[in-house]
Amino acid sequence: MLNEQEDMFAKIAESVLSRQFEMLAMEREKDRQTIRMLVNTVQEQNQRLKQRDPDPAAALTNALKGITLTTMNCNIDPPKFDIKKMTPEAFLAAVENHFKSMAYDESKYLVHVKSLLPEDAKSWYNHELPSFRTWKGFKVAFNAKFDSWQDRERRRSELQRKKQHLTQATEKYIYEMIDLSKQCYYDDSVADLVKRAQASLHPNLRVAIGANFYKTAKDLIAACDLATSAIEASDIMYKRAYTVPPMKASDRKGFTKKQENAEQNVPQQAKQTRGRGTFRGNFRGGNNGSGWSNLMDLMD
Repeated sequence: MLNEQEDMFAKIAESVLSRQFEMLAMEREKDRQTIRMLVNTVQEQNQRLKQRDPDPAAALTNALKGITLTTMNCNIDPPKFDIKKMTPEAFLAAVENHFKSMAYDESKYLVHVKSLLPEDAKSWYNHELPSFRTWKGFKVAFNAKFDSWQDRERRRSELQRKKQHLTQATEKYIYEMIDLSKQCYYDDSVADLVKRAQASLHPNLRVAIGANFYKTAKDLIAACDLATSAIEASDIMYKRAYTVPPMKASDRKGFTKKQENAEQNVPQQAKQTRGRGTFRGNFRGGNNGSGWSNLMDLMD
């Protein structure tokens, strides 16, 4: 009897184990099928990509075509508003160019402009801000506020007093003088603007280029360059401090401190000579080997 029961339990256990093995085998087969499907899917996808973009570099180029990069130039100095030297309109144009270089959205111009205003203009801005509403409205109000007839007179007075100093680079000075003249005298011709710049040049340079007025900035700068080269050669030959401004700010970076101090003292020495210029020779024709006659020899 016991043997029969043991045989029955053994058959049941065998049946259960067999069933479990079958289920495990089926699950393993399902896993294999799933893996095969995934492999096939990946292979098909790779095949499609190769057919579409066989060259990886071309694929990258195509992917980047739809991407737009925006760069900001943080090396540009922000404009500064000086009511004596520029019109509000010129300042606002410079502000807009600055904002564009910084990739600002125009809707944010009204917020960012406050940081560029002088202190007195900031107080006005804070008080009037609710009435601006838009950047266009701000520009209209700003022009009306800071371009009165008194402001225009101040700019013209500043222009009339402006003279080139010995340490100011000539080329930069000429362009700045012409720009300032444009903002004070809107209707002047280019020739008149250049003439005003020429009349304000350093005395030694103005005399050297002659009495004839030039019609374009390019012609005036070329004449100044020629005269400056001749006078600098004379100054170097006779071992004296430079008596004319440099053409460019970078032209005289290699000077010693002693030479720089001597150059800065030249205008004061010239005032004390009363009848003699900054050259050692007399303007009236004296010739001790280092005056205007030597300069003319160099220029011939």
